[in-house]
Amino acid sequence: MTANCVPEYLLPPGLDGSKDVDAQAAAWLGELYSGELTDELEARFSGWIAHDRANRMALADLEQTWQDLGLLLVREDLDREAACGVKQGPAGEPVVAANDNLAHRMRKWALAAAAVLLIMVSALSYLTLFPSSPVTEFSYASAPGESRQIALVDGTELTLGAATSVSGRFSRKKRELTLEAGRIFIDVHRDAERPFLLESGNARVRVLGTAFDVQRGYDWVGVSLTRGKLQVGLSSDGGENKLLSPGERVEVRRDGTISDPEPFLPSVLSWREGNLEYVDMPLREVVFDLNRYRSKPIVIGDEELGDMRVTFAVPSGDTDIFLDAVSSMLPVAVEISPDHATLRKKT
Repeated sequence: MTANCVPEYLLPPGLDGSKDVDAQAAAWLGELYSGELTDELEARFSGWIAHDRANRMALADLEQTWQDLGLLLVREDLDREAACGVKQGPAGEPVVAANDNLAHRMRKWALAAAAVLLIMVSALSYLTLFPSSPVTEFSYASAPGESRQIALVDGTELTLGAATSVSGRFSRKKRELTLEAGRIFIDVHRDAERPFLLESGNARVRVLGTAFDVQRGYDWVGVSLTRGKLQVGLSSDGGENKLLSPGERVEVRRDGTISDPEPFLPSVLSWREGNLEYVDMPLREVVFDLNRYRSKPIVIGDEELGDMRVTFAVPSGDTDIFLDAVSSMLPVAVEISPDHATLRKKT
């Protein structure tokens, strides 16, 4: 629903005080196509159109919808019927027959069409506002280096890490969320009637009410539970499911294997505080994650460097510190180009 602040003297009849621009546009279309627009109403309509660009856009959109629904074709049929009412006057001049019944039918058609549009507008507003409607679909994304807080319609809260994209589909029977890239922390609102399902890569997570972290890594999806219980398995419904308790983490690997639940270090969740901590991780996985926070990516120039295990901590807002550290502490040379940085073995 789009609101505006149109003076009441510019509103269509019957909508005094309404701020819903779509309802105003529907009512004005009804008046325009009724065939009974008076000079006073025409002047009021002209003022409404000139008052706000949103009014003009709403009118054009709704008129297109009428055309798509075939309502304007009905109007054209009535116009043809009106033309057939032409008779010959006493001197042979053509005169339009007085046809109050036809005018009444045109007025009823216009009001009925306007009612259809108002019902459609109300239905769309209802579907947006109430999660109990049949289906609610959505998608969110964050830019490199950006973190976002999202409140979903069911009360679930998401924290999107950098360069993250998610999409979801909520129905009366279940809630489905897909992590397409990046990392999220999810605090799920408990709803025993609608289980919460998350998929990312080949991983599937089933929860009721819980809070957990999901990360799409280099060739794995990591799931870390902070509260409640959840079940982690494969999206293909094959293989063994793992049950997690608070403080435990599993990784679903690209080859379809799932690690056993193990306690995770606080560093796993440090990204929510703006710190990126990597403990004994292959360099390629560190670089993969760091690039979500950078406009100029880091590239590993020598493949064997990717297997080197490293431990680093850097603020998410200044990942260049990592480049300074690897060049001074490891046998790694850093080459800076205008659009990226390359890591190579020192010779």
